[in-house]
Amino acid sequence: MPQNIETSNVNLFLQVRLGSSRFPGKVLENINDKPLLFHICKRLLSIIDEFDEFVILTDYDSYDRIYDFLRVNNFLDVIKLFKGSENDVLDRFAKAIIEYPCENIVRATGDNIFLSRYYIIESIKRHLENNADYTKPIGLPIGTAIEVVKSKVINEINKNQLTDFDREHVLTYIYNRPELFNIYYFDVDAEYYYPNFNLTIDYPYDKLVIEKILTQCGNKKDIYGCIPLKNIIHRCRKNI
Repeated sequence: MPQNIETSNVNLFLQVRLGSSRFPGKVLENINDKPLLFHICKRLLSIIDEFDEFVILTDYDSYDRIYDFLRVNNFLDVIKLFKGSENDVLDRFAKAIIEYPCENIVRATGDNIFLSRYYIIESIKRHLENNADYTKPIGLPIGTAIEVVKSKVINEINKNQLTDFDREHVLTYIYNRPELFNIYYFDVDAEYYYPNFNLTIDYPYDKLVIEKILTQCGNKKDIYGCIPLKNIIHRCRKNI
C-alpha cells in the first residue's frame, strides 16, 4: 500500500564539503555577493515545510567553517549540522539517520545553486505514492535535480562490503541494481526538459557562467528572493 504523504516523515540531507579537488572551498565562494551555500540554503528554506529536518552533512575537516557560516547567516535555528567521514559518504548518511531519524531522505548536494523546488516536492510525492526505494526525476538541467531514498535502504546497504566508489557516491549501488530495489524514475514536463544544460558548479569556470546567468536574470525573483528555474532555463535558451 502507498504510504500516507502526510504521516511519512522526510528529512532533507544537504551534502557539503570544502575539500573538492576540482574547486576547493567552492561552497563558501561568493556567487555575486553571497556564498554559494547561502544561495542553496535560501532556496531550500523556501520549501522548509516539506521536511521534518533540514540537515547539512559535512566532514570533520569542513565542520568548523560550515558551522561559522550557519552562525553568521543566522541559519542555526532552522538548519542542523552533522559531521562524518569525508570519503565514506554513505556511512556519513547512515550515521546522520541515527542522529536525525526519518523514513525517507531527500539528498541534495552543495554543487547545485538552482535546485528545482517544484520537482523536489513532486519527487517526494511520487516516491511515497509508489512506495519506492529510490526516486529521481529525469530530464532536468544538470545540477537542478535531487534524489529521494528510503532510510532503511541506506542502513541496509551500509552494512555491505561496497566499493570505495559506491561509498563516496552514496546511492550508486542502489540505482545500478534495479533487480534488488524498487526504483522509480519519471520524466519532467517539456518546459523543464533540458538535460544538456549544465547548471552545476564543478569548476571555477562554472562559477563565472552561473554569475552571468544571475546577472542576466536581474530582479526576476519570487517572494522568497529566489529566481524560479523556469526563468533560469529561459535565460539559458536565449544564450544558446
